Amino acid sequence: MSERRCERVLEVNGLKLACRLWGEPGSGLPVLALHGWLDNAASFDAIACRLPRLHLCALDLPGHGLSQHRAEGASYHFIDYVADALAVADALEWERFTLIGHSLGAGIAMLLAAVAADRVQRAVLIEGLGPATTPPGDAPEALRRALADSRRAERATRMVYATFDAAVEARMNGISKLSEQAARTLCERGLERTNQGYVWRSDRRLRAGSRLRLTEEQVLAFIRAMHVPTLLIRAEPGYPFDEPARAARVDAHPDLRVTRVAGSHHLHMEDAAPRVAELIDAFLCDVVAGPSGAERL
Repeated sequence: MSERRCERVLEVNGLKLACRLWGEPGSGLPVLALHGWLDNAASFDAIACRLPRLHLCALDLPGHGLSQHRAEGASYHFIDYVADALAVADALEWERFTLIGHSLGAGIAMLLAAVAADRVQRAVLIEGLGPATTPPGDAPEALRRALADSRRAERATRMVYATFDAAVEARMNGISKLSEQAARTLCERGLERTNQGYVWRSDRRLRAGSRLRLTEEQVLAFIRAMHVPTLLIRAEPGYPFDEPARAARVDAHPDLRVTRVAGSHHLHMEDAAPRVAELIDAFLCDVVAGPSGAERL
């Protein structure tokens, strides 16, 4: 396994977005990797180094990791991440590319693949087949809560950790439990040292609820339009999700393979990482790279 890793900052949609890249341009399949909520590009370290035949770009989404925050007064609408991801592919001059997404990133990848099948060759979704939804009747209450969340986020002070290890321990015990090594990987990219201690670089506004979500019917429409060969990797037990809704999403996809792997929600960062990389490599093995690289994997 070889790191072959570098860092780059791209200016897209008025923002400076950081990304971590593996491989050489033109020598492997272009792959854009999108991380989960409050994670960062380092979440793909454990699998990227096991995929030497890819030219992989792991993006820090706006407000995450080393990327710039959205402007004062702006909000983090889920749908805007889709435009950001496409703009990054444009900045990299990728006419055709593959997507890998985890959790939030999987939802972004799904929507992008549905509306840009002329650009997206394949999609790998880890622990996610589309974004969270809100029933139409719940939309007014969801907006009310989101506006209240936004006001609280603007007034909130950043949590300060006295030591780096204290921040690692807190991340290990977050909503999705993480191993120490996985938490340390995210913290190394996601924390900033100040005179008072360590704080997260991520924008506090990310913790506010969504002001408007898609309905389940809309998500199913996007999935039906996703005429891109797709691999869904589910963790067992993984993150809880409404099973009837999950089954309906799986049934709606016209070209989907589903694989279950023992592990947590962040299985691609932990002990299951070698297996996840193996599955991705096998799924992409017959894809021919686009104009930026004509090799067959």
